[in-house]
Amino acid sequence: MKPRAIKDLFNVNDAEFLAEVSAGLRLCLGNAQRLWRDARKLCTSRRPQGFEILRLFAEEEAAKFHILLDAVRCPRKPADRFVRQLSYFNQHLAKGLYAGYYNFVRPSDLAEVRRYMDRERQTLYLDGLNDVDWVFRNDILRKREESIYVDYVAYADSAVDEHHWHSPDPRLMGLWLLSGRPRVLDVALAIHGAGMTTEAALAKIADLWCASPVDDTIKWPALHQLNVRTLNILEESRLLRVRPDSAYKRVANEWLFPLYPLDLGKLDIDPEDLREVQRNWSPDGY
Repeated sequence: MKPRAIKDLFNVNDAEFLAEVSAGLRLCLGNAQRLWRDARKLCTSRRPQGFEILRLFAEEEAAKFHILLDAVRCPRKPADRFVRQLSYFNQHLAKGLYAGYYNFVRPSDLAEVRRYMDRERQTLYLDGLNDVDWVFRNDILRKREESIYVDYVAYADSAVDEHHWHSPDPRLMGLWLLSGRPRVLDVALAIHGAGMTTEAALAKIADLWCASPVDDTIKWPALHQLNVRTLNILEESRLLRVRPDSAYKRVANEWLFPLYPLDLGKLDIDPEDLREVQRNWSPDGY
């Protein structure tokens, strides 16, 4: 048995690829729903750490739904871009980026999304009252790990170099107990509910989107038009399931730019570069 073999889908023909993706989409969505239902039970019983862990896992499984669907929207050439998109399926950072991305409300264009992703995928960054006071790890990975694990961590900035134990703090996690269902899951449920995850529907989606270039110049109105065209094509082909208009509107208005043009891997930052920024900082900006 070979786990994490998602990139092997590159080697199958189009029909087999769409069949496998259709099955994967349903499985990811089903798992995300089960995790979210269990998370809500922990919320009701005021178990913040368990709730937070399952909430994060539900987001990751819903993110995998969108990663697979973006692979359908991605042209298979160039091959390295297509394989990179598939590889995001098993990367915690990429899944976290997708989950955060679906909290956007109509980003203006893909260039705006690229700037957001390049900021959020940095391994280290500066922040604090003066924006340079402390060095922080990548927020997505840090929050995930700090919710689950006890760890022995090193902390360093321009003035302090020390070590200490970290343990998950249920009191802080209690702030998430009021969280509603993750939006990344809401959109996935709308897409699936509309009938867009069958093999036949995915074939229509691939035909339309792979022939529609997606780059930094595409604006939200054009993306919205592609979403509407997708729904119209599926309806004309009798592949769209009967759902309330609100479900179709959610797909049209909340299915975001595909992320296959973007690098969602870790953007390594040299801690010494950040320390140099700290050393050179002055209140006057000179």
